[in-house]
Amino acid sequence: MNKSLYLFDFDHTLIKGDSFFYFLKHTQKRRKLILGTIKFTPRLVGKLFGLGDLDKLKESIFNFFFSGISEKQFNNYCLSFVPILQKLENPETIGVIKSISKVEAIIVVASASVSNWILPWAKLHNINIVIATDVDCLNGRLTGKFSTANCKGSEKKERIISRLDVNEYDKVVAFGNLPDDKYMFELADEVHVI
Repeated sequence: MNKSLYLFDFDHTLIKGDSFFYFLKHTQKRRKLILGTIKFTPRLVGKLFGLGDLDKLKESIFNFFFSGISEKQFNNYCLSFVPILQKLENPETIGVIKSISKVEAIIVVASASVSNWILPWAKLHNINIVIATDVDCLNGRLTGKFSTANCKGSEKKERIISRLDVNEYDKVVAFGNLPDDKYMFELADEVHVI
């Protein structure tokens, strides 16, 4: 029996848009969103001109909105976010997932988004493995930091390799977008740019 490995990016591939933005909109009151926008717009504009570290900026934004929240509350937010993610699904790539024989293939979502809101959504689609950015918790509360590196670019490729031996598969197929997933594409025999 042939074994296949399917690698999917999440944002802009399995769903339309950036789930982090939609998650903030789902969980935050308008006043805090406005304050966050005022606080981070200069750094976001700077990033457009190649200034600053995007990973640090993402963690700073996450810290501003979620530092100190209970892990239970955060996970409740993630569960209630699933219907929104379902509305954002890309029919093209979701159709591919539905057509894959689960007996002969392993399906992996590899994403820079936070694993807590991808996992309950992935369960609905019988996705085998989620490799994503993980949040740090201490005494049942979010510290506002990530416990893993932001799972994008070369980090995404390294995290896939550390979890799976891609050489065990007869075929590796990857779905993602450029330039974000170019390193993940290096693992694949067949690439689909979305």
